[in-house]
Formats: sequence, C-alpha cells, structure tokens
Amino acid sequence: MHDRIRVTIDDTNHMTLIAVVLILSCLFSLDINILSYIIKQIVALKLLWIVENMNTLTAEKREAIVRIFTKVLNSEGGVVFAYLHGSFVADNAFRDIDVFVYTSEGEDSFVFPVKVKEKLCDAVSEAGIESFVVDDFDVRIINDAPYDIVIDILCEGRLLVDKDLDLRNNYIERISNEYRANYFVLDEAYGEDR
Repeated sequence: MHDRIRVTIDDTNHMTLIAVVLILSCLFSLDINILSYIIKQIVALKLLWIVENMNTLTAEKREAIVRIFTKVLNSEGGVVFAYLHGSFVADNAFRDIDVFVYTSEGEDSFVFPVKVKEKLCDAVSEAGIESFVVDDFDVRIINDAPYDIVIDILCEGRLLVDKDLDLRNNYIERISNEYRANYFVLDEAYGEDR
C-alpha cells in the first residue's frame, strides 16, 4: 500500500450510519421528527466535511499539475490517450483530480489505475506544488465505459495525452454513434433536462 493514504468519511459510511439510525428507530419507535432531525444532522456533517476538504489552487499551480500529468502519462507505456475531467477542470474548488485513461490492450484494469495514480501523486509531490495524497487522484479506465459517462468526458474534459490519433478518433466516433442511437430513448425515459 502507498504510504500517503488518507482515511476519509465517505458516502458509504454515511449511508451505513443512516441505516443504523433507521433500524434503531424501528426498534425503539423513535418519533419521526427525531428521526428526521438525526438524518439532517448526518447530512449536514457530510456537507461540512466536503466543504472543509475542498482544495483550491492558483491557475499557475493548476497548469503546473497539468504539465506534470501530461509528462507522467506520456511516459506510461500503457496509456494511449487521457483526459482530465471534473471539478479540477471546471471549478475553482475541487475534492479530487479525475483522470480518465484509454489503455492499450493487456493492461490490468485494477492494477494499472493504482499504479498510475501513485506515479501522479509522487510526481506532483516531488515538484513541491502542493501537498497531495494518493486518494486525491482518481484514475479510471474508459476503454469499455458506458457512452453516457464518456460523452461528458469527451465534451467537457481536457485532453492531456494522445499517442494514437486514429484510435482516439475511432473511439470518439463509436461513443458518438452510441449516444446518437440512444438519445431519443434517454429523452423519453428521463426528459430533455437529463
């Protein structure tokens, strides 16, 4: 395991806590107002935790991180192309940095992302830009990801690495075709404001 892993309060822990409260309310017949108050407090604590754990960086530091990511991902043999996506790209404050990678065949979809996020963390730490831990980076493989997730990455993400333009173009075309084929079904099911 990496030596810089942070224990965090995640959604699973909060959902478990809410489930325990619901079970206890059934066992002890808690009033609905008390139950509602307890659940609101749990949600408020989660929101407070999120706000307190948001990161902010200057534009210069963000660009330095992008350059470091590009260098690391270019040197990684299994990376074909990669995008930066999420709050790091779109907002001033961010909780983590999301990197989506298309890998060459044969890469282990469980080991490879962990290896890459450790390399990204090490490179940023060595540059002395900011104090990050491994869990501040989220690396995901998009080779077989559903089109409805990938379409946002392709439209709103920032391309970091492209080692095979033809493969990336074919991938974009495949994802776009899947999206267009299912667009009206999604509108029917979820409405135009999905």
